[in-house]
Amino acid sequence: GKDGRGDNPAFVNDVLAWADRNRDIVAYLSYFDEPADYIVNSVGDGQMPKTGEALRAGFERLASSPGAVSAQPATAAPQPAPAQAPDAASTGGVSDVRDQEWTDPAGSSSTYHLLNSDGARGLVVYLDGDGSYGYDNPGDGYALGGPEGVAAKAAAKGYATLAVRPVGGAETFWGDGPRNAAYVAALTEHVTAQGGFSDVAVIGYSGGSQLATKWLLPQHPDLASLVVVTGGGGAPDQVPAPVTGTRLVWHTGADDDGRGTTDDYNAIGDAKAGAAAYRAAGWDVTESHPAGQAHDLGGQFGAILDAHLGPAVSAQTDTAPVEQSWPAPTEPTPPAPAPEQPEQSGGWWL
Repeated sequence: GKDGRGDNPAFVNDVLAWADRNRDIVAYLSYFDEPADYIVNSVGDGQMPKTGEALRAGFERLASSPGAVSAQPATAAPQPAPAQAPDAASTGGVSDVRDQEWTDPAGSSSTYHLLNSDGARGLVVYLDGDGSYGYDNPGDGYALGGPEGVAAKAAAKGYATLAVRPVGGAETFWGDGPRNAAYVAALTEHVTAQGGFSDVAVIGYSGGSQLATKWLLPQHPDLASLVVVTGGGGAPDQVPAPVTGTRLVWHTGADDDGRGTTDDYNAIGDAKAGAAAYRAAGWDVTESHPAGQAHDLGGQFGAILDAHLGPAVSAQTDTAPVEQSWPAPTEPTPPAPAPEQPEQSGGWWL
């Protein structure tokens, strides 16, 4: 709203996920829709289209699933809701979650989304750029959401999608590369074991690409069979020995040289140096540098991944799935009531 973070559906998704996990005690949900200047949070007149999409998709999901929570659907937002997997879908020992907290064995903590896990055989790990816009807006077609997004393209090949935020609430992965690499690797291995996934692929953008090539691969060279880095991906201090069967892909625009940007980051220079270093060490390297392409790759990540990702193959054949445990989701704190709103009994105000 006016004094909040704008049209950011993260809070709404948190509350909807909380209601889904606690459907045995939640009777109904309600959203305080107000276009007036003192709050500016209306989804009915298009002030908050992304939030409106999240509400509509979430209410429909809750109303149609077993043990449904009563929910009054929000007025339709101007744009259709992107295709997303239900938060409650499950496979093996994992369930789809949003903003799930997890702490690795070293004590580092952050959050992750697990999307489209129902029936998945492989896992795609998405590492966002600085600021984590794609992570913070998983329904947006910029990176994860929509029919052309990373999650949908991965699901079509039999992969779930694991999106990870930098540890400690940081804005970048590269600010503490070693710690973030250890966290991402530990979380990936944990989710892979719980879900029984047979294969792992990684796709990074900008700061996420820097993490992948400068720290994640050097520390954990056998973590994934495919690593796609976009908008960067520099050379590490020491390139690890190549892993047979692992493919590395660099996709950075030919015009992504930092000119006209606030940080002057020369991503194409970094990408070429990184690709050359890994190629010289014997890795299977592919490069793509489209003419006229600068740093903004919004809306293209799904297609870039799809061009290199093969179908996932099941790790188990003719065997029953093994029941496995999963950490209990962390409940978000219920929000404070909006000012001067009418009294409502038995429900939650969003």
